[in-house]
Amino acid sequence: VMFITDTEWRIEYANPAFERVTGYAAAEAIGETPRMLRSETQGDAFYEQMWETLGAGETWEATLTNRTKTGERYRCKQRVVPITTDQGHVTHFAAIETDITEQQLIDQILGVLNRILRHNVRTSVNVIEGFTDLLESGVDEAERSAAIRAIRERATALSDISERTATLRNLLGGETEPSPLGMAEITRLVDDYRAGYDD
Repeated sequence: VMFITDTEWRIEYANPAFERVTGYAAAEAIGETPRMLRSETQGDAFYEQMWETLGAGETWEATLTNRTKTGERYRCKQRVVPITTDQGHVTHFAAIETDITEQQLIDQILGVLNRILRHNVRTSVNVIEGFTDLLESGVDEAERSAAIRAIRERATALSDISERTATLRNLLGGETEPSPLGMAEITRLVDDYRAGYDD
């Protein structure tokens, strides 16, 4: 999501991702302030710090909760960059948001899975230790065979847990940060889109 405001915080530009995520058409947003996205989750002190940082001409970054047109909340990482003239006068602010709602859900799922898997690993290790102690105490052949079978089953279960954990991490915990683009590539993309979409 990206939008650009003037120094009075009136939105002058909103990209298609802004429309998709917030539910507001760009035409609805232009002329309004980002306050239209405010969820009231952050207090006044949060915004005072933001104004202070931006007023000093510095980039501001934070994780916050915003609200869509329908009232649904979403978490995002927001970075606001002052755009200045060569003389250092701020003319606009560019805000870039990365929606992290899905990442938070993934983190919660991974946390639950981690607890379940740790429990299963502890259970398997306890069973293996118990049967190992039994074997060391000297048992008859039938008990020995049963103990070895149980140890092998638990060892296989531990191996499966390891493989499943790796698979789940790959599925749920994939790369979430976009790869940086070089200036030449950005310029080429802008030129390509400008040629295809004059407006």
